Amino acid sequence: MALGMVWKYDRQVVNALTSRSSSRAWLLPAARSLAALLPGLGVVFVQDHSMPVGFTIATVFFFGTAVAMFALAQQSGDARMRFLLLGSVHGLAAIAAFAALLVSPQEVVFFALIALWAFATAAVEFSATKLVNADDAMRLTRDWRTVAIGTGLFGLLMAFSPVLGIADAVSLTGLFGAYAAIVGVYHAIAAASAAFGTRVTGEATAKGLESES
Repeated sequence: MALGMVWKYDRQVVNALTSRSSSRAWLLPAARSLAALLPGLGVVFVQDHSMPVGFTIATVFFFGTAVAMFALAQQSGDARMRFLLLGSVHGLAAIAAFAALLVSPQEVVFFALIALWAFATAAVEFSATKLVNADDAMRLTRDWRTVAIGTGLFGLLMAFSPVLGIADAVSLTGLFGAYAAIVGVYHAIAAASAAFGTRVTGEATAKGLESES
């Protein structure tokens, strides 16, 4: 009897700690969604798709994502250091985009910068998914992996944009805005799934413990 009570208490403690950690896991994709949607939707409502606008949108996206990563990297569980590295990649990209905006807002600089950023981001984020267990971070590893693959493909599109004939300012700015908007919506869905999934899981756990007692 005593051992059974101790076992139930231990399970309650573990579940409470897990629920407390998981209940905040949605904050990271929510912050990343906001950082992506603001510049992404900005492209939709701004008629000017010149290179200065493209670099401005990219700077806002990179800087916002870097802030989100540094502030909430702990919500990524075992992959925390990789997400801090991801924040550093975005921070450096933001500095480079802002410098290019001031010095040389040219198409070749834009697609080269975006391609390099995309490849680095995809590699770091995909590798981060290898460090997280299946139950950690509200199973957000699948979402991170999807974003990493999508970002890598977007990098390829940017790298081959001259060959594909889409290296003009309007196309480059529009494509980056579309990428940011899509990623923003995807992260928003992931955040909502994580938030409501935690609530449902917590309620099911509580009912299970009540039935066992």
